[in-house]
Amino acid sequence: MPRDQEIELKLDVNRESLPRIKAHPLFGDGEVLTRSIPSVYFDTDDFELRDAGLSLRVRRTGGAYVQTIKSNTFGNPMLRGEWEQKINGPNPDLKAIRDKPLKRVLKKTDATIKPIFETSVRRSMRQLNNAGSTIELALDIGEISAGDRSETLCELELELKNGSPKALFELARNLSETVPMLVSVRSKAERGYTILERQSPKSEKALAVPVLPSCSAGQAFQMIARVCIRQVLANRPGVLAGDAEAVHQMRIGLRRLRTAISLFDELLADDQRESIKQELKWVTGELGPARELDVLQSEVLDPLSTVIPRDAGRVEAKEEFELRRQRAHEAAAKAVDSRRFAATILSVAEWVEAGPWTSSRDPLMSARKKTPAKEHAAVELARRRKKIRKQAREISELSPRQRHKLRIRAKKLRYASEFFKDVFPGKKNARRRKSMISALKELQTALGGLNDINSREHLMSDVPKRHPVSPRTSERRLSFAAGVMYGSQEAQVSDLMVLAKKAQATFQETKAFWN
Repeated sequence: MPRDQEIELKLDVNRESLPRIKAHPLFGDGEVLTRSIPSVYFDTDDFELRDAGLSLRVRRTGGAYVQTIKSNTFGNPMLRGEWEQKINGPNPDLKAIRDKPLKRVLKKTDATIKPIFETSVRRSMRQLNNAGSTIELALDIGEISAGDRSETLCELELELKNGSPKALFELARNLSETVPMLVSVRSKAERGYTILERQSPKSEKALAVPVLPSCSAGQAFQMIARVCIRQVLANRPGVLAGDAEAVHQMRIGLRRLRTAISLFDELLADDQRESIKQELKWVTGELGPARELDVLQSEVLDPLSTVIPRDAGRVEAKEEFELRRQRAHEAAAKAVDSRRFAATILSVAEWVEAGPWTSSRDPLMSARKKTPAKEHAAVELARRRKKIRKQAREISELSPRQRHKLRIRAKKLRYASEFFKDVFPGKKNARRRKSMISALKELQTALGGLNDINSREHLMSDVPKRHPVSPRTSERRLSFAAGVMYGSQEAQVSDLMVLAKKAQATFQETKAFWN
């Protein structure tokens, strides 16, 4: 059975926008095929297929049954492996599979596979020709059902049958000018498992990036960027729900993506790079206040509630900061639910997959794109390590601003070391990389603590000034509480400086894992 790679772009759409979508010329002109598509997904009780990165479904089309197995490819929401074949009935026929690696994965689960959830979709579909590319446009409306729970489904799928991925994005931009829509990274299978496990929106950490030594620098950037985009979008539901960890993980995804751009800066030097960086910076900034106040609550306000539980000023200050925190989360949710955010993600995804840098004929840019990832990584890692080693020698003499810059450099080198994990294989390199990442993490944590204390001073001093004076509120009590909060943080400065020096000394002793 041949294995195909499915290149598609999924877009989430509000059901309220359906009339405008159906009235769009892309649906109004030409032949539109509409049909009902029931599908049943299968797995074991322990979800062994899902944990292996696979989904298995049987779909009934007319009087025929089609068995489809899909796999995620390098964390890329646009590219998935797909095995498809006709079978004789509504239950999977795993013995008919001819792909040997896939057969090995499925062999042990054959006897325990059972139906776990189903989708009922009404699909309107047509094929389009755009700039020499053939694209299948499908509008899916329906629901996903798992046990006694269900979730409505409304999404557009743009599948590239042949041609350039750039055509997918041109079509998506055309559609998004009429109806707001957001790039989606969740497959129907992922949604089904979420319903089945009765999960509320939750945070998602970064997936591993399998950049191999055989990759070119251009391919490596795309692999890294795809995983970063995945992390950003996967945490959007949690940000909308006000989840503190989701805000944190989305910011990490954004910072990792911005780090990736800086790591490959020279080969990405096209006329879109700066606008992409600015839009990513905008999203990061919109999430900043919520994250800052979440950390303040967990690291300062909550611990103080056990030290001075009945202090009126502390209670009033906590109420003030909780109100600010709620408003900051509302602002963050508004930002990631905006049309600007949707346009930013679509632009970033298009730039990564089909931006001007990917097709530039400039000899120097072409050479940089084709440079082996291993060679590019070694140069970047060595350059960044050298800067940190030089700046960190006199860490106790650095100003708060200099410490902040050092922290950012440590964070970027740590991310880079994680990105290029598989580029430099071997047990010795693995040990060295682990030691370096550990030292960088400790340095980043210590310097981050110092930076937080320094930046919180204005928050503390601002409480008495901004809090409305009422019969219940005392400016004097608030001022005292703010002073206690800041003082509790100041007491940690010396300890954090000791930790920073220790981490710096450890880092200086670590050896390069890319030689």
